[in-house]
Amino acid sequence: MDMLVVGMHGAGANPETTAEGCSMTEYTTHFALWAMLNSPLIIGCDLRSADSAVKNLLTNKDLIAINQDPEGRTCYRLTCSCSPGTFTLIKPLSGGDYAAGIFNFSDHDAFSGFPLFDMGLSSSQGQKVRLHDCLNGNDTEYAAESVSAEVPSHGCRIFRLSSDN
Repeated sequence: MDMLVVGMHGAGANPETTAEGCSMTEYTTHFALWAMLNSPLIIGCDLRSADSAVKNLLTNKDLIAINQDPEGRTCYRLTCSCSPGTFTLIKPLSGGDYAAGIFNFSDHDAFSGFPLFDMGLSSSQGQKVRLHDCLNGNDTEYAAESVSAEVPSHGCRIFRLSSDN
């Protein structure tokens, strides 16, 4: 993987990124995908002219922690019957946590998710996970059998899952 196009806003010599640039939602998806895939976080935009939304994204401590996790494990894709255009990536993290990314590459908002059982977590044994939303910083405790969320078109939802058991 090459460098991040986050904040380029159509600048540069690459035809894929210069036509009109990306929306902030697409920049967020790009950065989150880079973090999940352990790709180098090489910034392609000029930080001197980056707006506050781009700077906040590029300094998101939760996403950077996923990318820089000491174990350096890669993510894997869950097989699921998700909404068309969506997919889920799971990345094991140090300390027994997981990063979970639900990505929506379609042109429509989608409701999608995944069962915790597919990650080896069983609600029948009383296991529950605490979810931390890496994009907005909110914590939610779930004792449910699955994680699901509304995902905007071309967007993503990234969670850090911590087992309470």
